Amino acid sequence: MDSTIGNENISVTLPEGVTGTDVSITTGPKGGDIVNVATPVSGLTITATGGKTTSVAGQRVSNSTLTATPAAGSTATVAIETSVFKNSTVANTGSGSLDVNVLAGKVKGSSISSGSSADSVSFGSSTKLKSTTIELGGGKDTVTFGKGTKIKKGVEIELGGKKNKVVIETTKGLCKLTISGISSKDKFTVGGETFSGKQVKKGADVGFEVG
Repeated sequence: MDSTIGNENISVTLPEGVTGTDVSITTGPKGGDIVNVATPVSGLTITATGGKTTSVAGQRVSNSTLTATPAAGSTATVAIETSVFKNSTVANTGSGSLDVNVLAGKVKGSSISSGSSADSVSFGSSTKLKSTTIELGGGKDTVTFGKGTKIKKGVEIELGGKKNKVVIETTKGLCKLTISGISSKDKFTVGGETFSGKQVKKGADVGFEVG
């Protein structure tokens, strides 16, 4: 039988067979919540309603969902630092903004989706991405790939709205990245060189695929 742990800011539904020894919640150094994953788990359902950072850290997490519900005018911050984040989703279903920081680990077959506010997604220098989709809504969104981020096959960004910013500091697997939904007013920085969305749509040599 499923069980739930949490507090006024976060709830985590544990599937049958997973206990508080496998997954626990502690308070972070700045008052946010840390979901500590002590053993590989599958089937977590995490809902974050607080305004401070929600972190998921530790061992492999698969077939799980993390849903943030920020209120209008506020930002929900999510940090992922698991060894593997597989076949899982991070989604913004609130009216506010979502800030996702994937600090480390392998991300496979997963998705990150945002709402209509100004959202941001960043990948740290020790992150490896494969078969993962970032779906951005109608706000002025930002996506950043750190200098050491490794991009494997099947990584896609679906932009929405106008005046989005994509910063790509890595060249590892850049040709395996596809970006679609580009508007003329978007801005791309690739290896220190800047391009407008208009230039990218006209065939500028940016290294990634245009969908």
